[in-house]
Amino acid sequence: HYHQEWKRSFLLPSIAALIMGAVARGLYELLLLALKSPRLALIPAILFGVVVYFVILLALKTMTEEELRGLPKGHVIVKIAKKCKLL
Repeated sequence: HYHQEWKRSFLLPSIAALIMGAVARGLYELLLLALKSPRLALIPAILFGVVVYFVILLALKTMTEEELRGLPKGHVIVKIAKKCKLL
């Protein structure tokens, strides 16, 4: 009796991925202008993109508190998310 949650499983993560991609690309382009080195610009853009993606997933209520607690260091993530009012 499994029911696939299309919105939570596919639509919302896709929206988060699009936003993350745009933010990471924008940051990469800005850093590339400032640093003139693709390698130095890429790493911070990727790391920031990961954080943006995770925050957007939480903001869109894609993950529940129970699911977050199942992650490594999930209790810490839940604590931070609650302080940031994402949960």
